[in-house]
Amino acid sequence: MRQMVSPAAFPAATVNQGKGYLHTEWTVKSNTVCDVLDGYYCIHNISPECSFAVKHTHCAKGQRAKAQGTKSTDKICEDCQHGFYSENGVNCTAWTDCASKRRVTTEEGGSDTDAVLQKQQESILL
Repeated sequence: MRQMVSPAAFPAATVNQGKGYLHTEWTVKSNTVCDVLDGYYCIHNISPECSFAVKHTHCAKGQRAKAQGTKSTDKICEDCQHGFYSENGVNCTAWTDCASKRRVTTEEGGSDTDAVLQKQQESILL
């Protein structure tokens, strides 16, 4: 005859729902398991589980992600180098090389904007 495990053997762990957690429910055979959701990282551990998690930092315009966040570390952002820009805080892209397009630069790029090229004049046929 199989012996049933008493629910008291595995008291249900408390998981702060809405705090960046994914969890599996308590059963008679196992306790609740808490895990950090993708896009979040743990800022307070109570061994062996995380007790509080927050969203990864979103890099600002003019920055890129130097290191992606993990479940235990935040994302690390860095400013784009001179000559590069980022409109969305993801990647730094080189300014458009106006000279290679045989165009004049009317405005140098910034950390969050591309260089502005002079508009081409349309030829007028006579």
